Amino acid sequence: MRRGIVHLPGVTAAVRYLPGEDLWRLGGDWFKVGQIPDGRVLVAIGDAMGHGLTAASVMLQTRAGLAGLAYTGAPPSR
Repeated sequence: MRRGIVHLPGVTAAVRYLPGEDLWRLGGDWFKVGQIPDGRVLVAIGDAMGHGLTAASVMLQTRAGLAGLAYTGAPPSR
């Protein structure tokens, strides 16, 4: 598999991430493309660049929580 390309059954996703320049180089930007246990495809993007350490921390917690809920089969509304 080439870096930056995700292959799932019936799905090919190409990604390109260009970090912004920031004095502190703090960010919480992330993306996730993956298949969850029931066969659906998860696509999620979080962006906290330039909003400081608190926003970066919240983004990391959000990413972990989203992954946990998705992989347990919880609906998006949860």
